[in-house]
Amino acid sequence: PICAHCEDETTFANNRQRLGEVSKVHQHSILRDEKAALIATMRAADLALRHKHRFHVLHVSTAAELPVIAAHKPWLTGEACPHHLFFSIDDYDRLGTRIQMNPSIKSAANLSPLWEALRDDVLQVVATDHAQHTLEEKAQPYPKSPSGLPAVENYLALMLHSASSHGIDWIRLAQVLSDAPARIWGIVGKGRIEVGYDADLVL
Repeated sequence: PICAHCEDETTFANNRQRLGEVSKVHQHSILRDEKAALIATMRAADLALRHKHRFHVLHVSTAAELPVIAAHKPWLTGEACPHHLFFSIDDYDRLGTRIQMNPSIKSAANLSPLWEALRDDVLQVVATDHAQHTLEEKAQPYPKSPSGLPAVENYLALMLHSASSHGIDWIRLAQVLSDAPARIWGIVGKGRIEVGYDADLVL
């Protein structure tokens, strides 16, 4: 599939012009707002359908994108990242630039719909941001601070700890962490505990 980070740069530029000079990390979610994500995901859906080519939406961050993805299956698939499942703009006061992401952290109203989308196969994958920034880099004053965080070493433990409280059982968890990524990208011999598959196991 074609993969894309879905944020509309025109919307981002318009928001930046409207806000002027920014100096607080809270403004990051105003610059990279829900509208920017939705417009770009709608564009992805249109392209996938028109050209009959699969399109994978990377790191979905809003509830508004979910009906678009659901309506365009099987041409559209999508993924959630731990930071969009666990954090909201309410956490900026506590964590500051540590949770500065692209797409940005959104309002808390988006958290439950994203979990439900994983449970119900609207989103097929949990992926990580895998940005290797150090604490010193992230601690720079906004907007000098870089977006992203390292998470590949933490996301399995986070999902194992939290999935069941959101109605996601062990089988579904194995699907979104292992099986679905292998199927979406056509990786042979990966993603399942099955005869003939590589024995990539976590005990």
